[in-house]
Amino acid sequence: MKNKTSRILMKGLGGVAAMFLLFGVAVNTLPGFVVAAENVPFLGSLVKVLQFNSGYANGGERTDGSNIKPITFKKEKDAEQIVINFTQGNKEWGETPQKTAPAFHVSYQENPYTMTFTLDGVRWFDNQTFEELKKSDLVADAYRLITLDDSSDRFVFVFKSPVKYEVGEYSNPAQIILNLSKDHQVQEKTVYSIRTAAYPLGEKLALIEEGLFEEKGVRVLKDSENMFYIEVGLFENMDEANRKVSEISEKYGSTFKEEYGKELNVFVEKRGK
Repeated sequence: MKNKTSRILMKGLGGVAAMFLLFGVAVNTLPGFVVAAENVPFLGSLVKVLQFNSGYANGGERTDGSNIKPITFKKEKDAEQIVINFTQGNKEWGETPQKTAPAFHVSYQENPYTMTFTLDGVRWFDNQTFEELKKSDLVADAYRLITLDDSSDRFVFVFKSPVKYEVGEYSNPAQIILNLSKDHQVQEKTVYSIRTAAYPLGEKLALIEEGLFEEKGVRVLKDSENMFYIEVGLFENMDEANRKVSEISEKYGSTFKEEYGKELNVFVEKRGK
């Protein structure tokens, strides 16, 4: 189990070998993904298919002591399936499949195309969790985020291009199942990101993110140098983005200096075409 010697839990990257041979679901609405039920020995019962509102959705129930186990991955024609598995207990005293998924929050955002999961009541994360995703044609990267709450865990899937997605919550055993296929209908466009400088995955980054909790559209992204920065929204034109930069600087300038002993500096980054 996790060693909680500090309020800040430094959560590292992972990789994976499958725990459950779970390569299908009872309901698949994305075209091109059909897996026979008889090939799924540990298929859970569908609780619900999440309904996203402006890219955000919630599921699960309040639990504690959850372990995130290695992700199961399956490709079928042009579609892919990612299964997040959970257990209770530990290796010393024994682990058993968890019955219900922990409370979780999912957000899908664009440019870059990411899906961020926040799971509550999680106490342990398998170091091999993301290994199977190396086989994916749609997922470019997967990484964990630092959190100031030692009873939750966060991670991000970065997609190579826009995707169609469906997230299902399952029970007995607890699973979160993500069905993916490439979205050929999305028209790429120019956007303007408000972002911070890049930092190592550590306390400074976590404090900046915590200080921006009132802002909408905040996410933590990784750059090509394996450093991390915080995005504080996307805008469709440079004028709107510059106004937001001024607003953030005015709103948080003195607060950050007083509370954290450092100024908050943000700038505009152009993305897309």
